[in-house]
Amino acid sequence: MKKIFLTIFTIALFSLFYTQSTQAQLPATNIETLILDIWPDYDEPNVLVLMTGTLPPDTPLPATITIPISEDAQINAVARITSDNQMLDDVEYTTENGSLTITTPDPRFRVEYYAPYETNGNTHTYSFDWLSDIPVEGILAAVQQPTGATNMNVTPSNANVVTDTTDGFTYYTFPPDAIAAGEQFNISFDYDMATPQLSIENLPAINSASGTNITNDSSANTNDSSSSDSFSFENINWGLVIGFIGILLLVVVITWQVATRKTQPTSKSRKPRPKRTTSTAKPTGKAQFCHQCGNKLTGNDKFCRKCGTAVK
Repeated sequence: MKKIFLTIFTIALFSLFYTQSTQAQLPATNIETLILDIWPDYDEPNVLVLMTGTLPPDTPLPATITIPISEDAQINAVARITSDNQMLDDVEYTTENGSLTITTPDPRFRVEYYAPYETNGNTHTYSFDWLSDIPVEGILAAVQQPTGATNMNVTPSNANVVTDTTDGFTYYTFPPDAIAAGEQFNISFDYDMATPQLSIENLPAINSASGTNITNDSSANTNDSSSSDSFSFENINWGLVIGFIGILLLVVVITWQVATRKTQPTSKSRKPRPKRTTSTAKPTGKAQFCHQCGNKLTGNDKFCRKCGTAVK
């Protein structure tokens, strides 16, 4: 029984620790979707970059993702997005040499940072550059036009200019695209601003009669189809399941042993062994005499002690 107990205990601990240690070191090999929003002169006199990524459903979690960011970026937020669309900033991340590495227990994540633009008189210029070691299966990008901007030019030129009905801003939206590992992805723009002002201080009027709801901001829209909450066996962490089963078996064995010890006697009951006694008492009865010489005999005599005649 002790061997079975130790075997189950060893399997449970190995399954749990091996799963945690190996999965924590697995980097994500690709990003399924990346929603990119670029907001210049929104709430600070620079460019706010918002990236919302979704990992493939079969990605082992927690996963480590490394994405490029501007070397002069000022991190505003790094968070994970839970299954109920809550953004939590309890994730670990590091920045080094123009890259940000994040470890997330959820398949969706959010990165926000500020980057400076270049100014030449009244003209503001900015270029977003993406060069990553992992591919992006689908990227949706949009540039928000500041409310105080004029003569805005965006590259690539295939952007669609629309007005969002939910916030009234004008956006330059790009067709969905895919980025291969090591492939350069670039969006650049410039605009004039005669009087410096922030969009949040001069919000546009909302006209729901015309326009389109195109905002990519995950704080307003985090229930895209790629992050469905429906149950799938592919999303089950089988390593943790095995570890949990092993621990459960361990608890069952311990409980059974404790219950068994309470019901069994602590030691086998034994009857006391009878003691052997040697009686020195002489047998009772009449005295015996030798039939030959008449000498008195004892109970144990086989021959007469006087004449040697055999006792009858």
